[in-house]
Amino acid sequence: MNKEIILKPRILKILVAIMLALVIFALAFSAGVFIGERKARFSCASGDAYHRNFGARNNFLPGARFDVGEKIPEINDREFMNPNGVFGKIIKIVKSSDINLPSAIIISSPNGLEQNVLISSTTNIKLMRDDISIDQLKNNDLIAVIGDDNSGQISAKLIRVMPAPQGFNLK
Repeated sequence: MNKEIILKPRILKILVAIMLALVIFALAFSAGVFIGERKARFSCASGDAYHRNFGARNNFLPGARFDVGEKIPEINDREFMNPNGVFGKIIKIVKSSDINLPSAIIISSPNGLEQNVLISSTTNIKLMRDDISIDQLKNNDLIAVIGDDNSGQISAKLIRVMPAPQGFNLK
């Protein structure tokens, strides 16, 4: 290329503007990749620690210790779920006709225990990302419930309907 053409002020300005635009684009792209990697790392780490985040305890975790006189768990029982949450299959739905009284569902957990779950008007019920009503729940749906203890029952704050795992018999 001829030096005289490159050194002309107009062409030089265009080349500098193009280079500057490429540098700005590369910086913006790098910042997006950096932020995306941090979000993905956080999301993966929170998924790996799901049980611990919702109250499970483990002898091998820092700070998870048992008090004197407390039953030490069995080997297969190293992580317990929070007593204010349950996962299982719906076996009965009792809808309240009075808006002031909570509706209830009975859940059968994988270990065979039945748990009563109270559903109020403030309970969020989710199917994937969609909000649904108690009328859309049906027997044999797999659900995860998080809520507060209410005299041995769970007052549900969140109910998430889970898709059935492949090859899982709901009957």
